[in-house]
Amino acid sequence: MRKFDDNWVISPQDLVGELECSHRLDLEWSVLNNLIDPPVKKKSDQDELLTELGVAHEAKIAESLRAAGSFLDIGKPSFTPEALSVAHERTLKATTTGVETIYQATFYTGD
Repeated sequence: MRKFDDNWVISPQDLVGELECSHRLDLEWSVLNNLIDPPVKKKSDQDELLTELGVAHEAKIAESLRAAGSFLDIGKPSFTPEALSVAHERTLKATTTGVETIYQATFYTGD
């Protein structure tokens, strides 16, 4: 979750967070609004391994989807209104041209 001017941009991760624990989303919002301090995060070997394995798993799934049919990787746009708008337009175009898998689809209306 981030903010441009007075508009909040919600990510899929935020939506999952809300479904798993609405209090977590409330806490993250409170940190972003400087109402509370962010938690202290400690890096561990286990966290790094879990991240590495998660990235490898996602890449493997994406590769199998790419091999199975039409596939478009939107990519991860920089977090600017302009870049998100371009990624949004690419996503919408892919939905109307019959692309079977849209990886990293982006939906952004600016409001």
